[in-house]
Amino acid sequence: MSLNTSSRAIERMRQGVVFMSTKKSLSNVYDLPRLGAGHDGYVFQYGDDLALKLLKYDINERTRRDLMTFEKALHITENLNLKRIIGPIDVLFDEDGIYTGYVMKRVEDLSSEQFKGTSIYRAPGEFDCGQLLWAMEELGEDFSQLSKNGMIAKDINRGSLLFPSDYLYLCDMDKYQMSTASGVDAINMNRYRYTIAKVLFMEMVKSGASKDDYKALNRWVKQSSNSISFIRDLTSEIGTDFRMPISEFAEQKVKTILR
Repeated sequence: MSLNTSSRAIERMRQGVVFMSTKKSLSNVYDLPRLGAGHDGYVFQYGDDLALKLLKYDINERTRRDLMTFEKALHITENLNLKRIIGPIDVLFDEDGIYTGYVMKRVEDLSSEQFKGTSIYRAPGEFDCGQLLWAMEELGEDFSQLSKNGMIAKDINRGSLLFPSDYLYLCDMDKYQMSTASGVDAINMNRYRYTIAKVLFMEMVKSGASKDDYKALNRWVKQSSNSISFIRDLTSEIGTDFRMPISEFAEQKVKTILR
């Protein structure tokens, strides 16, 4: 997209947006507190519990880059009711009726740098195993719902992970794919297991690991992602130690992996 096209898009957004569900208009999104920006858009706080994401590119470029097209956003808002994957819950148009972004639930990441040194900061490992089990259950339901509605989870990485007061959420559905092909559930379950294994991996290596240990733990993540028994086995390992910090469980777990 050219600089001029980008400038015109920003000017349209400054004129205001209209919410698809209520037809309510908001005169200038740029007056709202800005929560962040990425390669594909800008995120603003709206009230206490919502965020607005304004997208940078036109429909052709979003389609080419496999980002959040109107078709994808509408499919998510109309068919999905996710608990721990944050995605569109409403669609935004500019004042000319052109799709320009979407509304999503706002989740405060207590592990982010902005909270370090404050009383509300929480490192991911400080949460307990009971919260991990709860997150595993609800994320499992979310990934199953994705499969039933023809959505494939993609682009899950460290930047996709949020840690509010009730532990793990996933954000950024922009690159999730709509699909009618067979095998969607197998792909999503692999990525669900990968997510859980990855958060444990992050704890296992946070104090440092040798090159060989790092490779071994990465292999464990891959093996866990491909194992249909991983979630069941992990649940059994945790047992009833719900109050155990996740960091402590990961410390014990890494010893069994590397022995």
